[in-house]
Amino acid sequence: MPSKAHQRRSRRAARPLIIRVHDRKAHVHGVLGEFDSNSSEIDQTIETAILEEVKQMSLRSTKNKGTVP
Repeated sequence: MPSKAHQRRSRRAARPLIIRVHDRKAHVHGVLGEFDSNSSEIDQTIETAILEEVKQMSLRSTKNKGTVP
């Protein structure tokens, strides 16, 4: 049976990256924080947020294994 710490980590890792677009503005919410943009920056903001989120997920997984990325 998984430990309590492992269950917490699993729940935390499973949190989605939430992207809301309203009135031609994007609001992106992830583990790293929140990002807002105007309509001309929506694609770039979302892409940046997703790339940062993936990078952080990668760092967390390598940190847990005790290896250096």
